[in-house]
Amino acid sequence: MGGLSGAFNVCVVAPCTSTTQCEAGEVCSDIVYGVAGVDAFCRLKQASGGSLGAACQSGAECVSQLCNWSSKTCTEACSGDLDCAASPGSVCVDAYHSASDYVQTCTPGCDKASECASPMTCVIATDTAGDRYRFTCAPAYGTAPTGTDCSSQNLCATGLCLTNMVNNQVVDHICTQPCETAADCPVGYGNCIDVEMTAPSGTGKSLVRVCDHPLN
Repeated sequence: MGGLSGAFNVCVVAPCTSTTQCEAGEVCSDIVYGVAGVDAFCRLKQASGGSLGAACQSGAECVSQLCNWSSKTCTEACSGDLDCAASPGSVCVDAYHSASDYVQTCTPGCDKASECASPMTCVIATDTAGDRYRFTCAPAYGTAPTGTDCSSQNLCATGLCLTNMVNNQVVDHICTQPCETAADCPVGYGNCIDVEMTAPSGTGKSLVRVCDHPLN
């Protein structure tokens, strides 16, 4: 049986993190899971379909051939919010994961629940590249509304369980939701406050603004 030996060059397709790294007529939206993790690759745009941010149910409906699994909008890989500028209001957050890897895509962002059309709600999302947490319009994580006790299990609709402390003593653990002002919060939870969360890297803080009840 014959064989080859010696050194020779081969072509390797490199992954991309945004469409700016692709050739003209291509988009960074081919999501591939492999033994080393998950990556996005450039591929040709479809001749027809929804543009970035358009509603979709499957990739076949998008120019990018990628439909965001949570927001049901046409999307593509990104490395920051600037890559999402063609879809006003979209933010760059983690969307596809392996055990130790991730790909970020453009997803409709929000600051309060009223900015998301039903059945979507404004939920917490991770921006690993930016080492912070964001809010995006997506299906609810659970069914528990703001104010529900989440001390034993986080079934909060937004995925956010807030721990309240006074004088270094835990007062309660409640489901909460993002807000810009008190008017965005339910009755009884009209304190719209800034809360520090440990950043995704485990080092430093990420600031989010959420509803709370009076603590005194």
